[in-house]
Amino acid sequence: MLDGLPVARKVELDVTDEASVAQVLAGPVDVLLRNAGATVRPPIETVPLHALTELFQLNVFGALHVAQGVLAQMRDRKTGQLIFSPASRGAS
Repeated sequence: MLDGLPVARKVELDVTDEASVAQVLAGPVDVLLRNAGATVRPPIETVPLHALTELFQLNVFGALHVAQGVLAQMRDRKTGQLIFSPASRGAS
């Protein structure tokens, strides 16, 4: 998915792992594209609670982890872009 992007550094990581995000985002980040996310397709009442918890961890806390990892330094440098893009295909 990241092949062909004209960037200095491309990384794939588990956005639900706060320590991993912090390690990968150490140092200045000019542009961060967060392209992670999932969805559920069955009727919501049939989805096990643990699956919804994992979905929430990915879609909500994952977004917060990457934002918190770069926003302070972007603000300090008065430059940078944080782009949230949904994944191309949701998981079912």
